Amino acid sequence: MGSVNNRNQQSNISSIDEVLKLALDKLYKVSNNSMGLSGIPSGFEKLDQITSGWQVGNVIVVAGRPSIGKTSFATSLLKNIAIEKSIPSAYFCLESKAHEMVNRLVASYSNTPISNIVAGQLSKDEWDRLDNSITGISKSPIYIDDQTFDINEICDSIRSVVNKHDVKIAFVDYIQLIHTPYKISSNFTRNDELAYVMYTFKALAKELDIPIILLSQMNRYAENREILSSRNPQLTDLRESGSIEDDADVIIFIHRPEYYHCYEDEKGNDMRGIAQIIIAKHRMGYTGQLSLKFETKFARFSDIPKGDFF
Repeated sequence: MGSVNNRNQQSNISSIDEVLKLALDKLYKVSNNSMGLSGIPSGFEKLDQITSGWQVGNVIVVAGRPSIGKTSFATSLLKNIAIEKSIPSAYFCLESKAHEMVNRLVASYSNTPISNIVAGQLSKDEWDRLDNSITGISKSPIYIDDQTFDINEICDSIRSVVNKHDVKIAFVDYIQLIHTPYKISSNFTRNDELAYVMYTFKALAKELDIPIILLSQMNRYAENREILSSRNPQLTDLRESGSIEDDADVIIFIHRPEYYHCYEDEKGNDMRGIAQIIIAKHRMGYTGQLSLKFETKFARFSDIPKGDFF
């Protein structure tokens, strides 16, 4: 048995020459890419300029307070990637039912208020827009699971859709709802559980050579800060932050000043409908901040038109 294990371990070892050829091959492909991206495009111009797209083997954490727009951001990414670019994608809904997530896609893609879709109260023009958008959505390579909560079962499902449908990116909404084989006890804390979750997803992203985007809750520390400008999220605001902060390749915070009843910035610019996307950790590149337009009624994030103040 020992000799078999040794052979398996040796089979994973590559010479520097082999790895160098692989790295150069990827470099040549990027240099010939008109978009200049080495990863999967997010569909947001400034975000892609910072990240060069979502990189294979990476775990990306998107964090924010409840109702700040995490799921809308993820489904906007899904729309940009799977519907607009036809890149096969998997989405694991732990917080909501699959049809609720699809309602967000339909609202975003068809310019129909999500409240009207949920209520079933659509005007003739809205029905027409919805009907015209259905074909594009139904033909997109999106695979959804709203029944799986166990970390090992989620990983098995991701492996399955990658093998069967050539899925290139996976979303999980959200990590605090994931079950592990370990029960919380005096010897095994919630931090230990999340460390296991993060380690497992990181290993899976490398194994399958895909990026995995994980949504995460934040604690209330930012809301308790007295100075409004200091409420911008920080890495320490991640709920059970230690393992998430350590193991994620990229950490992105969603911050909306109007959520805190702040409607102007220090220059007097209108902040209503504006979301600040804060790249707080980027293992292989720059950190920074950018602004996106957020339309609550359409559950949609989008680039701010050029010429506007951002």
